[in-house]
Amino acid sequence: MRIGILSQWFDPEPGPARLPGALAHSLAERGHEVRVLTGFPNYPDGVVQDGYPIAWRRDEIDRDLVIRRVALYPSHDASAVRRTANYASFGVSAAVVGASVFKGLDAVWVSNSPVTVGLPAWRIARAMRLPVLLHVLDLWPDNIVSSEVVTSRRATALLLSSVHRWNRWMYRTASHVSAISPGIARILESRGVSAGKLSYVPLWADEQTFRPSSDDGFRATMATPPDRVTVLYAGTLGRAQAIDRLVDACNRYPRHEPSIDVWIAGSGVEEEELRRRAEQSRAPNVRVRFLGRVPTAEMRSVMSAADIHFIGLRDDANSTVTLPSKLQATMASAKPILLSVAGDARAIVDEAGAGFTAEPGSSDALTRALVQAARSGRPRLCEMGHASRTAYDRDFSLAAGTTRIERILDGLTSGAPA
Repeated sequence: MRIGILSQWFDPEPGPARLPGALAHSLAERGHEVRVLTGFPNYPDGVVQDGYPIAWRRDEIDRDLVIRRVALYPSHDASAVRRTANYASFGVSAAVVGASVFKGLDAVWVSNSPVTVGLPAWRIARAMRLPVLLHVLDLWPDNIVSSEVVTSRRATALLLSSVHRWNRWMYRTASHVSAISPGIARILESRGVSAGKLSYVPLWADEQTFRPSSDDGFRATMATPPDRVTVLYAGTLGRAQAIDRLVDACNRYPRHEPSIDVWIAGSGVEEEELRRRAEQSRAPNVRVRFLGRVPTAEMRSVMSAADIHFIGLRDDANSTVTLPSKLQATMASAKPILLSVAGDARAIVDEAGAGFTAEPGSSDALTRALVQAARSGRPRLCEMGHASRTAYDRDFSLAAGTTRIERILDGLTSGAPA
């Protein structure tokens, strides 16, 4: 097939922005012709990378891909106005000067994050008459409300109404809609997307970064005894990640249970408060260590040296249908998970036997899960890590995701049900 990829985020941007590029190369390796429409790289700090001066459009070749970049307003800060300008400028540029790169293709995969891709998606579907697979990676506008970017009640109500109308139009435009979690699929159906054009296609991890490793040399750096279970949280230290519950659970850890180390890697607005809480701990058998920001090149060794990885989200309606990207990254790394998230994420961990779960918002439940992990010991946690990777390979790998998307696109081009 001749396939288009439309995504505001793309290589060489890091983190989750790498996932559309992984899909593009995976499709090309399977013999498909792939063309990409994207912006100029400015994620995650809103600064355009060296070597990419912004122009109305720029065409380039990356191995087996044809890539067109179009102008945008670079920004990724906390300003709602500047963030909106970033999203909207890409949507307009992609529709006006970018979409023609897809001329002559069979179908186009579209990342719906942000929702302003609806404008170029409409041109592709209506003016160019190409089938469009819209992949819902974020549940808009719910994610904006959860992040509290907009604080005014009146502004929030207006935003919700406007984005819902936009979404309904965008979903009607798409030939098929895929969701990254079963819960999001159910919500989309409740919002008017017919079950016949809806499917569940979970995202994959950045498999070049997250893969199994036996390197545990970082334990010696941290003076961690060889038999002690170590818990790792790596990421942003914000309210949404519920790391405060992890620190509180450590403070309540029973004195008679096996000793554990807890490493917290990253930075954010909650760091000072988290450090203050950790310093108040009177649990003699728990060491909470703050690692600060760890360079990307060193992160794999830190992740490999830990025995179990903590993933948490603040308890709200959106979290029950969210699959945090850390879930796939941890499973790809063959590590078990200490999970404080309800809904779809918990079902995945429980079904795979990939770790321990606790009710979100409950420090006592998380303390009990910590005790379970410590009692299990490092060899048993290693076995659970293998189960985690097995489930990843089966359900969440790039190969599995590419196959699902390939089948849907093939169905759209042939007229068969996806």
